[in-house]
Amino acid sequence: MTNTSPDRPPALRAGAAPSALGRRTRFDRHCAEILAQTAEGHSPEIVLEAMKASGWEEAVARIALAGTLGEKAAGVASAPSRPLPGCAIDATRPRLRAGDRDVAVLIAMSHPRVVVFGDLLSAEECAELIELARKRLSRSETVATRTGTSEINEARTSDGMFFQPGEFPVCARLETCQPSTRG
Repeated sequence: MTNTSPDRPPALRAGAAPSALGRRTRFDRHCAEILAQTAEGHSPEIVLEAMKASGWEEAVARIALAGTLGEKAAGVASAPSRPLPGCAIDATRPRLRAGDRDVAVLIAMSHPRVVVFGDLLSAEECAELIELARKRLSRSETVATRTGTSEINEARTSDGMFFQPGEFPVCARLETCQPSTRG
């Protein structure tokens, strides 16, 4: 799944999209990749397009660019094409409606924007997702910045996989669980 097109930054082509529960090291790695690509002369606009092509949500990619590049990303990072979900979520409302369920707001931070929900998934949904993912787990790879190819790095010991939107009924159900700030 490697695209070696010279107009796209290699470090952001091979499926480097972050998961919602990514760890700080993943965030740091993505920031380093953004800095490396701009240092190689790729404009923030090209980096944004590469991030979107590799699976990043546009609004999240814009925030990552703004947080990493600051003023250098001014035109690209400043205006997402749609409002960010959850901007009004804070810890003053301990529970929110999310689709067919109520979820707890456990932590809400503004900078960086982090919201931790409790009760978003039931034990049964967790078990179903784990079982569906188990047969597709594979060793996580990193992207070689110089070549743009994926490779196994001994320092990275995780396994990973992705679901397509609506791939299974449980995925489709969970995609409707966007916490609402209205009630």
